Amino acid sequence: MKHPKLTAVALTLALSLGMPIIAGAQAIDEGNVAAKVAAAKTAADHQAIADYYTGQAAAAAAKVKTHEEMLVSFQKGGGKPAASWVTHCRGLIDSFKRQQKDYAAMAEEQAALAKSPN
Repeated sequence: MKHPKLTAVALTLALSLGMPIIAGAQAIDEGNVAAKVAAAKTAADHQAIADYYTGQAAAAAAKVKTHEEMLVSFQKGGGKPAASWVTHCRGLIDSFKRQQKDYAAMAEEQAALAKSPN
């Protein structure tokens, strides 16, 4: 890819708007990604899956940022209710960071398959 950051931003926007990633005749989405992975044979198939996972990683990164910002506000607010929200945000931040890492690794694997000879 010539512009990986631009691609990631575009994928994040598409996913956040509920637009699935297109691979061949059918879009890749949460409901069919497992089938697409199982059926992938061509470089284009694997690249489309890599793009889907790159978008998922970017979406998880955006959620990390959102919850980090909320965490700061809750910590500034203080009080007993804020303590439960701090715990909530920390848990989600950790979860979304793991998701981001896992999706990025899956994207990397699919991108490598796309570049390998069939």
